[in-house]
Amino acid sequence: MIKRTILIIPLIILIIGCERYDVVIRDGMIYDGSGSKPYQGDVAIKNDKIVSVAKSIEGKGKEEIDASGLAVSPGFI
Repeated sequence: MIKRTILIIPLIILIIGCERYDVVIRDGMIYDGSGSKPYQGDVAIKNDKIVSVAKSIEGKGKEEIDASGLAVSPGFI
């Protein structure tokens, strides 16, 4: 029983740690509307909502967009 538990726990951690987003926009210049200087970062979208804006997002997206050299303004229409 202990051996089975030892094998199952890393598998659960791996599944939980591999969060999947619908779309991840990578390496764009983020203009967040606060008036602060833009920074290079990523934007993650899941279920048609922005769920994360950060300098680096670890999770993978079903679709990955390379925004290198482009401006990204999450939340602006």
